[in-house]
Amino acid sequence: MINPSKKTMGITYAVATAFTILFVLSITIFSPSSNANKKRHSLQLQIIHEADISNIDIITIQSGDSAIILTRTDNMWLIANLNNVDDKIPANTERLKSFFVFLASKHRLTKAGNSANNDNSYGLDKQDSTVITLYKNGTAYQSLSFGDLNFSQTQRYFKTTELKAVFLAGSEFEPFLTTSVSMWADPYIISTQLLNDAFSMGLAQTADFFDYKTESHVTFTTSDDEQKKSIQKLFDLRHGGFVEADSNQISDKPQNKTSSVKIQMGDKSQISLDLFEHPAIENEYIVYTTFESERLAKSFTYKTQISAWTYNKISEIMLNTK
Repeated sequence: MINPSKKTMGITYAVATAFTILFVLSITIFSPSSNANKKRHSLQLQIIHEADISNIDIITIQSGDSAIILTRTDNMWLIANLNNVDDKIPANTERLKSFFVFLASKHRLTKAGNSANNDNSYGLDKQDSTVITLYKNGTAYQSLSFGDLNFSQTQRYFKTTELKAVFLAGSEFEPFLTTSVSMWADPYIISTQLLNDAFSMGLAQTADFFDYKTESHVTFTTSDDEQKKSIQKLFDLRHGGFVEADSNQISDKPQNKTSSVKIQMGDKSQISLDLFEHPAIENEYIVYTTFESERLAKSFTYKTQISAWTYNKISEIMLNTK
């Protein structure tokens, strides 16, 4: 038989314990100091001001052994590998616009550490950390460093030259933490940036195609609807990035030219494509793209690599149109 007094004491003890737990929880949840700590451990950061965007003229992105440099010169944004800065091709200005909007937006960052000096524990001094440096009028003024992902793999340790602590950056930073040329370069053989912005050439009028192997020559004009469509297809073709080879293997004036295209534009400017067999890689080609404008008194030439498929597509477009 159970002793009633012992049962009563047990119930009383359980009730008292429950109230104690609830009291502690209420203090933890509703304590003003708890909310204050949360505020102290977060920061709303705007990396650059909108007014600074027009003064940014160089961006470098380094990750491990890979590094690219984006430069603004003569109303053009160009990209190059940091170890070969003279070999430049047009950059993707749509992506750059998105990047600048992102930098000028406000981001809520969570503080991860009291000191930025202990970079090793956050992966900020590792070989594979990513560092983005912004230059204003040729002078470095802001550096963004990104280290390891946190335990949940959803945020990355982050600091800038201005912050005195390490913070956690959200996944929205990730798309810009790459040195991939395919992500930052204008993807088209005929750069849309140069066509529409730097040179503002208007619409194509005629196109001449020369095939040096077969000695074929055709001229297209936009007054013919089918030929107009063919010319437009040339503007849709994409390249494969920088030419892959030792710089000594690629001369400034290759001798093995296979074909060329000359497009006359509406303002009497010209776009030329000169195509060559790649001297070091089979079934790959090099295309030199030149923009020339008498109206602006300027020209610009860059070289990119294309596949055999793209090379054959150019011939197909120009030779198979009636």
